[in-house]
Amino acid sequence: IYNYSTTPNFELINTTLDLQFDNNISLYYNTTNGTLEEYIDAGEYELTLTGEGYEDNNYYLTINQLTTMNAYLWETGECSEVDFTVQDITGQSIDDAKLSFYKKINNSWEVVTEKKTDISGIGQVCLDSNTYQLFVEKEGYATWTGEFEPTQSSYTITLGGTEYGTYTFNDIFEGISYYYTPIELQQYGTTNFSLVTSSEENNIQT
Repeated sequence: IYNYSTTPNFELINTTLDLQFDNNISLYYNTTNGTLEEYIDAGEYELTLTGEGYEDNNYYLTINQLTTMNAYLWETGECSEVDFTVQDITGQSIDDAKLSFYKKINNSWEVVTEKKTDISGIGQVCLDSNTYQLFVEKEGYATWTGEFEPTQSSYTITLGGTEYGTYTFNDIFEGISYYYTPIELQQYGTTNFSLVTSSEENNIQT
Protein backbone atom coordinates (compact mmCIF):
# COMPACT_ATOMS: atom_id res chain seq x y z
CA ILE A 1 0.00 0.00 0.00
CA TYR A 2 1.57 3.27 -1.12
CA ASN A 3 1.20 6.88 -0.07
CA TYR A 4 0.16 8.44 -3.40
CA SER A 5 0.94 11.94 -2.13
CA THR A 6 4.70 11.18 -2.03
CA THR A 7 4.96 10.65 -5.81
CA PRO A 8 7.29 9.91 -7.52
CA ASN A 9 9.04 8.23 -4.58
CA PHE A 10 6.06 6.34 -3.16
CA GLU A 11 6.30 5.49 0.54
CA LEU A 12 4.83 2.26 1.92
CA ILE A 13 2.21 2.89 4.61
CA ASN A 14 0.24 0.77 7.07
CA THR A 15 -3.53 0.70 6.61
CA THR A 16 -6.64 -1.30 7.47
CA LEU A 17 -8.15 -3.37 4.65
CA ASP A 18 -11.82 -4.35 4.50
CA LEU A 19 -12.47 -7.06 1.89
CA GLN A 20 -16.22 -7.36 1.38
CA PHE A 21 -17.61 -10.53 -0.19
CA ASP A 22 -21.22 -11.01 -1.42
CA ASN A 23 -22.13 -7.62 0.12
CA ASN A 24 -22.49 -9.09 3.62
CA ILE A 25 -19.22 -10.75 4.66
CA SER A 26 -16.24 -8.57 5.58
CA LEU A 27 -12.65 -9.68 6.14
CA TYR A 28 -10.46 -7.20 8.01
CA TYR A 29 -6.66 -7.07 7.78
CA ASN A 30 -3.90 -4.73 8.89
CA THR A 31 -0.79 -4.31 6.76
CA THR A 32 2.72 -4.88 8.12
CA ASN A 33 5.35 -2.49 6.79
CA GLY A 34 2.88 -1.44 4.13
CA THR A 35 2.31 -4.92 2.70
CA LEU A 36 -0.10 -7.81 3.17
CA GLU A 37 0.14 -11.41 2.01
CA GLU A 38 -2.95 -13.51 2.65
CA TYR A 39 -4.73 -16.58 1.30
CA ILE A 40 -8.24 -15.59 0.21
CA ASP A 41 -10.96 -17.70 -1.39
CA ALA A 42 -11.63 -17.09 -5.07
CA GLY A 43 -14.45 -14.64 -5.77
CA GLU A 44 -15.52 -11.05 -6.36
CA TYR A 45 -14.47 -8.58 -3.68
CA GLU A 46 -14.84 -4.91 -2.86
CA LEU A 47 -11.67 -3.64 -1.16
CA THR A 48 -11.85 -0.57 1.09
CA LEU A 49 -8.61 0.96 2.39
CA THR A 50 -8.57 3.22 5.43
CA GLY A 51 -5.76 4.83 7.38
CA GLU A 52 -5.43 7.66 9.86
CA GLY A 53 -4.50 10.83 7.99
CA TYR A 54 -5.53 9.40 4.60
CA GLU A 55 -8.61 9.52 2.39
CA ASP A 56 -10.51 6.21 2.10
CA ASN A 57 -10.06 4.40 -1.20
CA ASN A 58 -11.86 1.60 -3.05
CA TYR A 59 -10.95 -1.20 -5.46
CA TYR A 60 -12.94 -4.08 -6.96
CA LEU A 61 -11.14 -7.41 -7.29
CA THR A 62 -11.73 -10.70 -9.04
CA ILE A 63 -9.55 -13.30 -7.32
CA ASN A 64 -9.18 -16.66 -9.03
CA GLN A 65 -5.46 -17.30 -8.81
CA LEU A 66 -2.28 -15.88 -7.26
CA THR A 67 -2.81 -12.11 -7.44
CA THR A 68 -0.42 -9.26 -6.75
CA MET A 69 -1.59 -5.65 -6.74
CA ASN A 70 -0.50 -2.17 -5.75
CA ALA A 71 -2.94 0.11 -3.96
CA TYR A 72 -2.72 3.83 -3.20
CA LEU A 73 -3.98 6.32 -0.63
CA TRP A 74 -3.98 10.11 -0.75
CA GLU A 75 -3.07 12.07 2.34
CA THR A 76 -6.04 13.98 3.75
CA GLY A 77 -6.42 17.26 1.87
CA GLU A 78 -4.26 16.18 -1.08
CA CYS A 79 -7.24 15.38 -3.33
CA SER A 80 -10.71 16.83 -3.98
CA GLU A 81 -14.09 15.09 -4.16
CA VAL A 82 -15.45 14.86 -7.72
CA ASP A 83 -18.95 13.56 -8.59
CA PHE A 84 -19.49 11.44 -11.71
CA THR A 85 -23.07 10.91 -12.87
CA VAL A 86 -23.58 7.96 -15.23
CA GLN A 87 -26.70 7.87 -17.42
CA ASP A 88 -28.04 6.19 -20.54
CA ILE A 89 -28.87 7.90 -23.83
CA THR A 90 -32.36 8.76 -22.54
CA GLY A 91 -30.96 10.53 -19.47
CA GLN A 92 -31.91 7.79 -17.02
CA SER A 93 -29.38 7.22 -14.24
CA ILE A 94 -27.40 3.96 -14.20
CA ASP A 95 -26.59 2.45 -10.84
CA ASP A 96 -23.80 -0.04 -10.06
CA ALA A 97 -21.64 1.19 -12.97
CA LYS A 98 -17.94 0.76 -12.17
CA LEU A 99 -15.61 3.73 -12.64
CA SER A 100 -11.90 2.86 -12.80
CA PHE A 101 -9.30 5.65 -12.73
CA TYR A 102 -5.79 4.96 -14.04
CA LYS A 103 -2.71 7.12 -13.51
CA LYS A 104 0.66 6.76 -15.25
CA ILE A 105 3.14 5.53 -12.64
CA ASN A 106 6.70 4.59 -13.58
CA ASN A 107 5.77 4.63 -17.29
CA SER A 108 2.78 2.29 -16.94
CA TRP A 109 -0.90 2.94 -16.31
CA GLU A 110 -2.08 1.68 -12.91
CA VAL A 111 -5.53 1.84 -11.38
CA VAL A 112 -5.40 4.24 -8.42
CA THR A 113 -9.04 4.32 -7.37
CA GLU A 114 -12.40 2.74 -8.28
CA LYS A 115 -16.00 3.44 -7.40
CA LYS A 116 -19.47 2.11 -8.28
CA THR A 117 -22.43 4.43 -8.81
CA ASP A 118 -25.25 4.53 -6.29
CA ILE A 119 -28.98 4.30 -6.98
CA SER A 120 -28.89 7.90 -8.28
CA GLY A 121 -26.17 7.01 -10.79
CA ILE A 122 -23.52 9.00 -8.88
CA GLY A 123 -20.04 7.87 -7.94
CA GLN A 124 -17.87 10.17 -5.83
CA VAL A 125 -14.09 9.84 -5.86
CA CYS A 126 -11.17 11.86 -4.52
CA LEU A 127 -8.77 13.01 -7.27
CA ASP A 128 -5.81 15.34 -7.52
CA SER A 129 -4.92 17.52 -10.52
CA ASN A 130 -3.27 14.90 -12.72
CA THR A 131 -4.13 13.27 -16.03
CA TYR A 132 -6.25 10.14 -15.65
CA GLN A 133 -7.63 7.46 -17.92
CA LEU A 134 -11.22 6.65 -16.98
CA PHE A 135 -13.05 3.43 -17.82
CA VAL A 136 -16.79 3.17 -17.08
CA GLU A 137 -18.28 -0.34 -17.23
CA LYS A 138 -21.78 -1.69 -16.76
CA GLU A 139 -23.15 -5.01 -17.98
CA GLY A 140 -25.40 -4.45 -20.99
CA TYR A 141 -23.66 -1.24 -22.09
CA ALA A 142 -20.65 -0.40 -24.19
CA THR A 143 -17.62 0.51 -22.06
CA TRP A 144 -16.89 4.26 -21.98
CA THR A 145 -13.24 5.36 -22.00
CA GLY A 146 -11.61 8.76 -21.88
CA GLU A 147 -8.53 10.67 -20.75
CA PHE A 148 -8.94 13.85 -18.72
CA GLU A 149 -7.60 16.10 -15.97
CA PRO A 150 -10.25 16.96 -13.35
CA THR A 151 -11.00 20.69 -13.47
CA GLN A 152 -14.67 20.52 -12.38
CA SER A 153 -16.46 19.26 -9.28
CA SER A 154 -18.87 17.13 -11.32
CA TYR A 155 -19.10 15.33 -14.67
CA THR A 156 -21.83 13.47 -16.56
CA ILE A 157 -21.03 10.36 -18.60
CA THR A 158 -23.47 8.78 -21.04
CA LEU A 159 -23.37 5.07 -21.78
CA GLY A 160 -25.09 4.11 -25.02
CA GLY A 161 -26.39 0.97 -26.68
CA THR A 162 -25.63 -2.55 -25.58
CA GLU A 163 -22.30 -4.11 -24.72
CA TYR A 164 -22.04 -4.84 -28.47
CA GLY A 165 -22.36 -1.14 -29.27
CA THR A 166 -25.71 -1.20 -31.15
CA TYR A 167 -28.18 1.68 -30.84
CA THR A 168 -31.76 1.16 -32.13
CA PHE A 169 -34.56 3.71 -32.67
CA ASN A 170 -38.00 2.70 -33.94
CA ASP A 171 -40.99 4.56 -35.44
CA ILE A 172 -39.16 7.85 -35.74
CA PHE A 173 -41.17 9.01 -38.79
CA GLU A 174 -43.82 7.15 -40.84
CA GLY A 175 -42.67 3.73 -39.67
CA ILE A 176 -39.00 4.34 -40.38
CA SER A 177 -36.55 2.76 -37.98
CA TYR A 178 -32.79 2.78 -37.92
CA TYR A 179 -29.86 1.43 -35.98
CA TYR A 180 -26.14 1.97 -36.02
CA THR A 181 -23.31 -0.12 -34.72
CA PRO A 182 -19.52 0.12 -34.73
CA ILE A 183 -17.87 -1.87 -37.52
CA GLU A 184 -14.96 -2.33 -35.13
CA LEU A 185 -14.38 -1.08 -31.61
CA GLN A 186 -11.17 0.75 -30.78
CA GLN A 187 -10.03 1.86 -27.35
CA TYR A 188 -8.56 5.06 -28.75
CA GLY A 189 -8.81 7.00 -31.97
CA THR A 190 -11.60 6.88 -34.56
CA THR A 191 -14.36 4.25 -34.61
CA ASN A 192 -16.19 3.60 -37.91
CA PHE A 193 -19.97 3.08 -37.70
CA SER A 194 -22.48 1.36 -39.96
CA LEU A 195 -25.96 2.96 -40.27
CA VAL A 196 -28.94 0.85 -41.41
CA THR A 197 -32.42 2.30 -42.11
CA SER A 198 -35.64 0.41 -42.90
CA SER A 199 -39.37 1.01 -43.33
CA GLU A 200 -42.32 -1.31 -43.83
CA GLU A 201 -44.43 1.48 -45.34
CA ASN A 202 -42.19 3.56 -47.57
CA ASN A 203 -39.29 3.29 -49.97
CA ILE A 204 -36.12 4.78 -48.62
CA GLN A 205 -33.56 6.50 -50.79
CA THR A 206 -30.01 6.95 -49.48
